[in-house]
Amino acid sequence: MKFPFHDKTAYGHNGGIDGFQSNVAYFPNEQVAVALTANALNYSLNDILIGVLSITFGRDFEMPSFEEVTLTKRQMKQFPGLYSSEQLPMDIEIFIKNEQLFVQATGQSALPLRAASPTTLKSDKVSLSMEFDSLKSGKYAQFTLKQGGVNALFTRTQK
Repeated sequence: MKFPFHDKTAYGHNGGIDGFQSNVAYFPNEQVAVALTANALNYSLNDILIGVLSITFGRDFEMPSFEEVTLTKRQMKQFPGLYSSEQLPMDIEIFIKNEQLFVQATGQSALPLRAASPTTLKSDKVSLSMEFDSLKSGKYAQFTLKQGGVNALFTRTQK
């Protein structure tokens, strides 16, 4: 398959089975080949590939942080609710189950969240970051969803 990386073109393929994932890419103009193989990842192989390629081709790259913040029960209760966006045609529900925050978008499976800061929740499985602001009556009124280069504002529609 042909795929782009910024102003460059590669040919390669990806795949996976039984928890294994792989990706191979060849950039003929640059004479660069990259092959990645992984097992039991809890981080996106595509994001790892983007990091490797960014470093290889001298592009800016910020190493991800896996630090986790422990939220109090009071802090956790500020997030749950149903949120919608004028930019993306889906609703996002944030809820607590067994003292763990989860996110579920319309038509998607629920995913566990981790707190990267008192106002930022992340899911490394799908490279999702949600930055919350505007506390009103003890609950967040909105957040900015960041995923795959998209930044979309979501506002609370239900408590």
